[in-house]
Amino acid sequence: PSLEDATIRFWNEETEAYDLEKSPNRTEVGTTTVKYEVSKTGYETVTGEATITISERPVTIKVADASKPYGTKDPTFAAPQIEGLVKGSDLGEVKVYRTNDAEDVDTYKDVLDVTYTKNENYTVTVDKGDFTIYTNTTDLTATAENVKKTYDGNAYGIEVVPSLEDATIRFWNEETEAYDLEQSPIRTNVGTTTVKYQVSKTGYETVTQEATITIDKRPVTIKTESASATYDGTAL
Repeated sequence: PSLEDATIRFWNEETEAYDLEKSPNRTEVGTTTVKYEVSKTGYETVTGEATITISERPVTIKVADASKPYGTKDPTFAAPQIEGLVKGSDLGEVKVYRTNDAEDVDTYKDVLDVTYTKNENYTVTVDKGDFTIYTNTTDLTATAENVKKTYDGNAYGIEVVPSLEDATIRFWNEETEAYDLEQSPIRTNVGTTTVKYQVSKTGYETVTQEATITIDKRPVTIKTESASATYDGTAL
């Protein structure tokens, strides 16, 4: 007021009178019009109004990037960072989820999003996260036992057992210098052959190893029967 000791009263919507000693207030987003009255003995009463406007508060939800090896379940996503939220009010449970179901090795941009409870007091911006599926370097393995035989005229190769179904097995080809043989090289005669093999599967690190085929000499005994003759001076 322009004069000291003036009496200030505010409009009361319930009583429809200027009988409030304190201004009505506003907490939530929106606008409230406050009417007031200023009076003093000997002076004409003044009435006026002003507005209280609460604007939406900007909130940023930052989702962290995440990753996993190919062929495994999605990890538990890290809780997002929330900036700008007023203490005492919230957006409910803010939960991170993946918006795509791709499972190929790749980096998928902005596919980690969030769910939250809408609050009219906030303008929410979500900084989405990337999700990377990278080559699995641990889950594909293979074993092949060395073959050791005694020569028997048969041909022998190695047997490769991969840890995952549908893995592709190829053997080293000395002629082409590539892993392009679908069947193991074999050995029949005495000696040792080293067989190199490769096991591969989409999304997994390729495995290369080797095993040997060894054919040992077969023992053979030649038995001759005894013979006799009567000496007659003729050379036998």
